[in-house]
Amino acid sequence: MKCLPNNIDYQPNNIDFRIQSSKILAKFKFQQSNIFKELIFNAPGHNFSYTAKEIVLLKYNIWFYYLVCLEQKLLEFKNKKASLDEIKEYITKQAKNRFNCYYDILFSQKNLDKKFLNIWKELHSYFENYFIDFINEIETTNIIDIFSKIGNEIIELLRLTIYEVYEIDSLLEGNFIIYIDDYYFKIDEKYILQYFEKKLKLFNNFYKGKKLIIKSYIDYHKVKNSDLCKLIENFAKENNLKIIIE
Repeated sequence: MKCLPNNIDYQPNNIDFRIQSSKILAKFKFQQSNIFKELIFNAPGHNFSYTAKEIVLLKYNIWFYYLVCLEQKLLEFKNKKASLDEIKEYITKQAKNRFNCYYDILFSQKNLDKKFLNIWKELHSYFENYFIDFINEIETTNIIDIFSKIGNEIIELLRLTIYEVYEIDSLLEGNFIIYIDDYYFKIDEKYILQYFEKKLKLFNNFYKGKKLIIKSYIDYHKVKNSDLCKLIENFAKENNLKIIIE
């Protein structure tokens, strides 16, 4: 009798690993619940579009399944004493498959806003490149450490998705809004600066107004001298945009 999902075989279990992986999966679901509540009850003064909601819902669905499969596969790797290269090759390949999967699904839906999707995909590719490089920097075969690193990074990156879709919703409604979160300062600076430079230029192509609103979840004045904030302020100055901090 086949009791486990397709492509998943029974592996002798490791209780220490299962405890830690369960904590990560619980953390994932706790955040997912809170994010979904924001989508339903809406951020203050904003109604998320149907396309924005579908992007967030699909990403959480796809990446949760990714983690469930990874949890089982890491046990298999441990039991067969797989090399670090073999482990990273699997994790990278499956991550790339997930990125391609939700792009294919979203762009195949006729009832989703293609203009929204095109803007989102162009910007989201920076997080895709960052995550693949993050995987390649793993230097341990300890499955507890691997699952914790991958799981926590996915949780944080998914949390940023609601900012992405809020910004694009606002842009298509005629507003230039960007979020600043403390996690942006924990990601390798080269990705974040490239990401924001692209976003500012792309958004400005659609925007006809004179205000750039920054919604900051950290004290903006504490990070005002960072390269990221300097990039934003220089862009605003060059394009005659008045910065408003909220």
